[in-house]
Amino acid sequence: MLTLHISLEYQNNDNHNAAHDTYKNLHSPTPEDNAKGQEAENILSFLPTLLPTIHSMLQCTLQSSALTPPPSIHPAIHPAESASHSTLYENLQRFYLEVIGIDSQNMREINRMYRAKDSTTDVLSFPLAYDFDLFDVSSVNIAHMDGADSAQSKLCLGSVIINLDLAHSVAQSLGHSLQDELSILFVHGLLHILGFDHEVDNGEHRIMEKHILQALNLPPSLIDRNN
Repeated sequence: MLTLHISLEYQNNDNHNAAHDTYKNLHSPTPEDNAKGQEAENILSFLPTLLPTIHSMLQCTLQSSALTPPPSIHPAIHPAESASHSTLYENLQRFYLEVIGIDSQNMREINRMYRAKDSTTDVLSFPLAYDFDLFDVSSVNIAHMDGADSAQSKLCLGSVIINLDLAHSVAQSLGHSLQDELSILFVHGLLHILGFDHEVDNGEHRIMEKHILQALNLPPSLIDRNN
């Protein structure tokens, strides 16, 4: 299964993207920040429990041809035509994903720098790009990936950044739990990482997100409620 790294700060690894450096420049941890980091990890610690259902819905939907994958779909979940969809679980085992909880102020700075929008937002995704024409995902050895340090041997899919301040207030205003709101934001951000993009696609992101959230018995998706 896909591994999650959950924290307030970006992990220090070689496969980082521009958002890592931006966040580090914005955020020099103080003792108070470190306490917030532990709180963020605790708040988000339930997210790995969503992965089996997300994985199952991705595989079922792709196998059944109920949804045509967008051109930008990540090879990890839609291998080459010659490969079997049954390798989905194995492919995702080869990756890890960073999930970072931050406050509204830092989210605003990242949003301004990378999207030219001087406002905060709920969730942002920063996929890491690999040239899969040159790099064979199957070359990543998964034989010894059961230990606590196994993620060090994996490839980073990217980072999903969640605004904890906004998640609190939105959950309160919509009348559902904070965990429900964080789940909705995580699913939305993860699908962006995997190549779904509601801003340019033909509804695939919305359909996939709706299938997953219904399977998790969660409130309407971020896309549906914003429309």
